[in-house]
Amino acid sequence: MSKKRGDAATQLKAIGGALKRERQLENWLSEIRDQLDRLQRQHDHAEREMTDLRAVLDADPALTAAAREMMQSAVELTGAGDEELRVYNPNYVTAEAKKQLLAKILRDYQVENPGQDAMGFAEIREVLKNRYKIETASAGLFFRNEIRDFETRGGNKRKFVVLPKNVE
Repeated sequence: MSKKRGDAATQLKAIGGALKRERQLENWLSEIRDQLDRLQRQHDHAEREMTDLRAVLDADPALTAAAREMMQSAVELTGAGDEELRVYNPNYVTAEAKKQLLAKILRDYQVENPGQDAMGFAEIREVLKNRYKIETASAGLFFRNEIRDFETRGGNKRKFVVLPKNVE
């Protein structure tokens, strides 16, 4: 009789573990769906903007070619970033530049993702890497002093900066 109890207990324990893992996977899939939706919105926005830019650039191909040639030498002399903010030395970023950089990253994210109320540290790290050529172990470490000015939520694995209504 005790063998049947042992088998039932083992099966119940296995079922309990499976139910727990099922819930974890459902949550994970939900997060992935949210990320895919966000990425699709960003992709659609970028496609629309690229179409608009192509119309301007294709209006006068000769002038566009000349402008591209002139801009190429200027681009080689500038740092990573955009017209609003550039990082000239990604190995050393001053505290003031970090403050401006974080504000700009959050502002750009709000424009690219209307309706979002927070930006993940992992996303901030990707922006640092891709747009500003800054390699860092984590956004939290890179912006450790600057992040204090913002509300955060989440835990150690998935932390977010709550986007303020008016990012400076």
